[in-house]
Amino acid sequence: AWGKTAEIIEQFVTKGREIAIDGKLTHRSYDDKDGTKRFMTEVVANDIQLMGSK
Repeated sequence: AWGKTAEIIEQFVTKGREIAIDGKLTHRSYDDKDGTKRFMTEVVANDIQLMGSK
């Protein structure tokens, strides 16, 4: 999450809090220091909705 969405997450979301995320999955790869290819999947959050009442 970036920008205003990241600020809201930082301010209101704590461990155990239910949220709904609107965004997309991205996949990328890189070579680590030993030359092993590593793969990552990330959630790029565009919008969030706070759920529940924690």
